[in-house]
Amino acid sequence: MTEERSFRLAAAVAAAVAVAFVVWVLLSLGGPDVTKAVDDVVVALVPLLAAGACFHAARRAPYGFGRAWTASLRRAWRLLGASALSWGLGQTIWAFFELVGKWDVPVPSLADVGFLAALPLAVAGVLAFPTAPTSPAARLRTLLDGLLIASSLLFVCWATLLGDVYRATTTSALEKAVVLAYPLGDIVVVTIALIVLSRSQGRGVVPLSMITVAMFFLFAADSAFAYLTQTNAYATGDILDTGWLVGYLLLLVTALKPAVAELRTADGGDDDPSLGRLVLPYAPILVAAVTGVATQLLRGAFDPF
Repeated sequence: MTEERSFRLAAAVAAAVAVAFVVWVLLSLGGPDVTKAVDDVVVALVPLLAAGACFHAARRAPYGFGRAWTASLRRAWRLLGASALSWGLGQTIWAFFELVGKWDVPVPSLADVGFLAALPLAVAGVLAFPTAPTSPAARLRTLLDGLLIASSLLFVCWATLLGDVYRATTTSALEKAVVLAYPLGDIVVVTIALIVLSRSQGRGVVPLSMITVAMFFLFAADSAFAYLTQTNAYATGDILDTGWLVGYLLLLVTALKPAVAELRTADGGDDDPSLGRLVLPYAPILVAAVTGVATQLLRGAFDPF
């Protein structure tokens, strides 16, 4: 079987797993206890498989584009693999608490170590992807673009979820800080991913686009988890768990893509950016603007944040 056929089969299996998971959770097949067990096991297994796929992608990186380029690409996939492994181990601990110990998982717990460690590893992994050389002006533009994206995403999250989480008074300061660390860390990861994607061209665009979408799914799931945890409404088997599953399935499939071993960016391009690269940082600003208008209409005023 060729690599391309293997990749297509893996993508089809991943899609089937995602659909089956959604159906199982929505219908609660077998009852709440069985659904919880399936959720815990599947959501722990997929990130571990994604980690293996990332490590495999690192081994497949060719030397045809220079030793430094290859080393950078391999480091990127290893760091992403380490991030997925860390998250998978955190979920494994969570599953042990629920399925073996029959305990309610405390917040914070040992599982949070694995979950939170995955965030800086993901940031380092995305930053490690080889990108085109940048001039001082391009570095300044990248910094400003990053600030635009991060502040826009933070504004949207605060208006929709994080503000309510912060104002919750039923939890300790430590629990509140741990829960808020998830979406705030994800904002950094998504921002970095968008910046790297905006600087990429050619065959590097598709894999980086898939990685960015995967990070968005993880971001959405973490934000929803933060809100539901603070309102005591979260339980394993919730449909929001699909966000983590789909995010790591996308990472797994991306790492298995045959061309991913040859992921590269344009040799230049800072002086002639494409329209997409120019517009990309402003998409979150548009979302923030719409959110601001909706907040004003629905609530009548903004909070101090």
